[in-house]
This record gives sequence, structure tokens and C-alpha cells, in this order.
Amino acid sequence: MPVDGILARRYRVLYKIGEGSFCQAVCAEDLYYLERRLVAIKIMAPKFNAIGMQTLRYLNKHDNNDNTHIVKLINTFMVGKHFCLVVDYYQGGTPKLPRIANEEYRLQ
Repeated sequence: MPVDGILARRYRVLYKIGEGSFCQAVCAEDLYYLERRLVAIKIMAPKFNAIGMQTLRYLNKHDNNDNTHIVKLINTFMVGKHFCLVVDYYQGGTPKLPRIANEEYRLQ
């Protein structure tokens, strides 16, 4: 899905961050703020809409004290058939995490 311009009458798309099988991610400027605020918008592939929404809402609901350092959900909206998640933008990308060598502890 090509993405540019203004999304949800609030977010000005600046550039594409990346793309995968679940979603396409873009960096955008939140126009509701006087000072420049950058956000990341994850535009979900239609078949993954419900998964993205349920997962982030569950994680944010159960992390009241910000102990897990999970990115916070700012907003959600639809673009056509695509569910969009708006989260804080972290310049420099995702932090590198140590590889888990023991198969017992890997996510399935």
C-alpha cells in the first residue's frame, strides 16, 4: 500500500521506515502538537488487523508502571481495510537485544 500525505487528518507522513509480512511502518509528524512530535505508524496487512490491535492494547493495559518498556499505543485508525497503530517513534530503530541461545525460552 503506497503511503504518503496526511493520514487520519492528523499525521503527515515523512518517510517509510520499513515493511514486513505483518505491516508497513512509516515515520510521521503528529499535527496536533505545536512542537514537532514524531510518531511511527504501523499499517497492518488486513488479515492481521485484529492481532495487532488486541496485542498492543493487552500489553499496554497490563503495564501501568512502564516496567516492561513496551512501546505505548498513542492512537488507532483505519485507512481503507488497513488497521493502523500509532506509537512513539524512536530514532535509530529498535534496540538490539541479546540472542536467546536456549530453545526452552524462545517464543513459539
